[in-house]
Amino acid sequence: MTNSKQHGRGNKRSKNQNDILWPRQVALSILDSFWKGEKFLDAIFESHDDFLDLDTRNRNFVRMLVTTAIRRSGQIDDLMRRGFSKPNQKMSPPIVQMIFHLAIAQIVFMGVADHAAVNTSVDLATRNGAERAKGFINAVLRKVVRDGKAWTTEQDIARLNIPEWLLDIWTEDYSKAEAIEMAQASLSEAALDISVVDPIDRESWAESLDCVILPTGTLRRNEHALVPDLPGFDDGAWWVQDASAALPVRLMGDLLGKRVVDLCAAPGGKTMQMAAAGAEVYAVDRSAKRLERLKDNVQRVRLQANVISEVSDGELWDAPEPLDAVLLDAPCTATGTIRRNPDAIWLKKSEDIASMVKIQRALLERSVGMLKVGGMLLYCTCSLQKDEGERQLNAFLADHDEFEIMPITPQEVPELEHAITPEGYLRILPFYWAARGGLDGFFIGRMIKKA
Repeated sequence: MTNSKQHGRGNKRSKNQNDILWPRQVALSILDSFWKGEKFLDAIFESHDDFLDLDTRNRNFVRMLVTTAIRRSGQIDDLMRRGFSKPNQKMSPPIVQMIFHLAIAQIVFMGVADHAAVNTSVDLATRNGAERAKGFINAVLRKVVRDGKAWTTEQDIARLNIPEWLLDIWTEDYSKAEAIEMAQASLSEAALDISVVDPIDRESWAESLDCVILPTGTLRRNEHALVPDLPGFDDGAWWVQDASAALPVRLMGDLLGKRVVDLCAAPGGKTMQMAAAGAEVYAVDRSAKRLERLKDNVQRVRLQANVISEVSDGELWDAPEPLDAVLLDAPCTATGTIRRNPDAIWLKKSEDIASMVKIQRALLERSVGMLKVGGMLLYCTCSLQKDEGERQLNAFLADHDEFEIMPITPQEVPELEHAITPEGYLRILPFYWAARGGLDGFFIGRMIKKA
């Protein structure tokens, strides 16, 4: 694990679960690894032994601490520098900056007791070779305790926390006001959304899981918990799936007895939806590791008889026969999922959009030959950029007169009628349903192959 030795690994006293400093030490190691390694945060969590060794409460705390420090990194950096006595104050060693980020995340954004955040941060400096910076850290954090929350009212929150290139694209695609609203909504912690195997059981599981039922049928739990510990998980009665991500399959109509392909299937939420609806599903994903995770999920909810898993690049996979439907949840920049994955935007660049558009178009072209006449092609991405949504499909349709849009209707998306575009696509922005906890940004287009 990157930097694990220098951040206290192997110190048996430090690993004591009752040591208040140890979870913060683990968080420091993870945060430092993220900013140095350009590796997705989930991958770091999954491979970090010290994080995995924590008990449930401390693991949840560390995850929240690290994601908050990344989600609010621009604001936190600004608050840190406001606390400096000199504008261009040098920090030595570099780990001091990460200590500041974790401390300010706790003080300003997490409601951790001020003394606990300050004292543990000073102790982290000692433990990580920055003892000479203790006085400096203490002085800056005392200013943040006193003035930090007031300073946030003076900050340009959107521009500090979203890369400038991305905010500029959103402004061009929508408007300045909507771009700012999208940015601010993306900073909120996402709720836990759940899809049930059998819709008949929706109300009973909503009660058992302390959820509300959203207008589109998804269960939403606003109190976070360790998912495997919740009732019904081991029994395979439900799976976690954002409300936006659950919509594409619900827009495919009656799937009973249909043969369909989920072309970029892992981790399997949409595959399970289609299988639960009675379809025979080819689940294709180019990553064998991710497909194994899909198989585990499908087996847990006891739908394996309806799913045929294949490891292949979607651009190369051959359907054994003309299919009734193709669901293409295409690879994208995933900017609609910042609430869940705040790290993603800091690992992407503006030029990534063009490469994703190229991949998406290749997969769309590949889908054409898989469908029977009258078959449905449903294209979706969790990107907020129109190049990966509206413009992508408009260009595809201009080149393929054998396809026509099947417009999405207000009756199909209750209380999301405003998300239907003039073309008949669905464009969900993250500030929709704000009073209910928001949604992941999503684009969905539905087409039929004509004779």
